Amino acid sequence: MPLPDAAANRRPSKFSPRRLLWLLPALLLLAAVPLAVVVAQTSPPHFFTGTVTIDDVTAPDGTRIAAMTGGQEAASITVSDGHYEILVPGAAGQTVAFWVNGAPAYETAAWQPGARDILNLTVGSCRETAEHHFRGTAQVNGQPAADGMVVTARIGGQEIARTAVAIGSYSLSVQQCNTPSSRREVNFTIDGTAAEESRPWQPGANTILNLTVSRRNCASIELPPHKFAGTVKLNGLPAANGTTITALADGHKAGFATVSNGSYRMEIEQCNIPLAGKRIVFYVGGKEAVQTAVWQANGNNTLNLGAPKRNCVTQSVPPNLFTGTARLHGQPAANGAKIAALVDGQEAATATVNDGSYVLRVEQCNTPLNGKTISFTVGGVDTGQTIVWSQGGRTRLNLAAPAIPTPTPAPTPTPAPTPTPQPTPTPTPTPHPTPAPRPAAGSVAEVFDGPVAGGALLVVWQGDDGDTGPAPLLDTPAEFGAGNTLHRG
Repeated sequence: MPLPDAAANRRPSKFSPRRLLWLLPALLLLAAVPLAVVVAQTSPPHFFTGTVTIDDVTAPDGTRIAAMTGGQEAASITVSDGHYEILVPGAAGQTVAFWVNGAPAYETAAWQPGARDILNLTVGSCRETAEHHFRGTAQVNGQPAADGMVVTARIGGQEIARTAVAIGSYSLSVQQCNTPSSRREVNFTIDGTAAEESRPWQPGANTILNLTVSRRNCASIELPPHKFAGTVKLNGLPAANGTTITALADGHKAGFATVSNGSYRMEIEQCNIPLAGKRIVFYVGGKEAVQTAVWQANGNNTLNLGAPKRNCVTQSVPPNLFTGTARLHGQPAANGAKIAALVDGQEAATATVNDGSYVLRVEQCNTPLNGKTISFTVGGVDTGQTIVWSQGGRTRLNLAAPAIPTPTPAPTPTPAPTPTPQPTPTPTPTPHPTPAPRPAAGSVAEVFDGPVAGGALLVVWQGDDGDTGPAPLLDTPAEFGAGNTLHRG
């Protein structure tokens, strides 16, 4: 019996080339799904750290901090020693909101992959709300703002209220929870351009505040601009497209640009204020950059920017915490006045005054601070006060500027030297000559012709016995002449 033909009974292979072509799209689709998951998982979280205060009191240990993105809780942590540290996953463009024991904090942040930020959280028990009413004129480039231009009030970068300009004026109310921690600076914009004026929020206040905006138009200025270009990094990573770059000179806005493909270009023109020799300070996404430059006409610089200026979240060395009152020109410093700590002439930390007091953390970041002397300014005015940085120190220091000069003591007059009395010379007695024996009767005395001390006459006598000797000095020598003889009788 012949064996069956093996080839005839062989079943077609499940993975024939034709079937493989049909399965290939499905295999690629399945492979793409885990790949996307892997890519999403490798995006680093955003790290936040800072202090936590509730009604201006340090939050107790165990206080729960929740980070919210997209309306969902993304991460949570508890407070330890008044501080928190949290890693927040998210996606670009999301806003991170924080909740402290179920109450929303005033502070929020834009999520960025791998960023590391110091964000101090504050919460006030909102038992009551209050309004601060602002009104005044609105000007743009010295002219009344056009009707319909939008005036916006912001606190901590968050929009609180807005209104439209009418007949060159505006009026709006800023409502907040009435707590000490809510009394922060209110900043204004006119159609998105920052106004030069700001005021601290005060419950129930009614403030007339005329707003001015300078939109730079330098086409008629003959001085050529200073050109800057370079890369931009924010929190150590290339800044995202659209991140704002702002240049300030003496606190006034001097230039503006946005990031494109990790770089920027900016021309700073001399318009409203003289810029020659002025130092330009740059801000990246609202955070001060490390780099600065001096403006010069027709300058052209490659300046790579990096912000924030100081980022100490990776440091394990505890800071020196300074607290106290702040006075300026003999009065309590105004809310929002800048307190700066300087080391070797460089700004090491800043804070702002609130209700006449300040809290300042001086952290060791870019350079070692052990043994370094710290000086302070209030509102840019030197206090003349110094202190040596102490790791983990908590220092109470009341600041006052300007420094009170130390009076220079009047020089002590040098007494005139007392002359040494000269001893009175003791007169040396003039010895009287021993009287010569008077010549005997009949002797002859001869007067000598020659000088004799005192102008006296020297008389020599010769006795009868032939002896000779000086005769006594005569008191009246003029009675005798030379060669005369005197007889003793």
